[in-house]
Amino acid sequence: MRRRIVWSVVLVCGLVLAVSACGGLQKPVVLEAKNDYTVNMKLMDYTFEPNNLQVYQGATLVLKLENMSLKNHNFTIEDPEGNLMQGMDVIAKKTLETKIHFARPGIYKFYSNKFMDKMRGMKGQIIIIAR
Repeated sequence: MRRRIVWSVVLVCGLVLAVSACGGLQKPVVLEAKNDYTVNMKLMDYTFEPNNLQVYQGATLVLKLENMSLKNHNFTIEDPEGNLMQGMDVIAKKTLETKIHFARPGIYKFYSNKFMDKMRGMKGQIIIIAR
């Protein structure tokens, strides 16, 4: 019985460490002061690349979402208040394109809404800097 409890504790600790090691923000990709950008974003198992962008207020981003994985993923983005702006499934080994205009400054969070993806680190942010 004691051995089973010890084994369970070791297993739980290992899972917590594995999950916490996933998904930190990368160094920000700062896009210069112009109005329109195209960003090639790769969706891989439990990460977006890049996952941390900075652009100026009034910019329009065209995101080319390329799913490099053998699994289906999703791209969902929320405004700074947490309201849904867009959400779309990206099928395995396919590419989708979306266009987003950022009229207000703030931090826009994005993530994959597929089961366990966000918890495993499939998330990021777009920081909109006031002009």
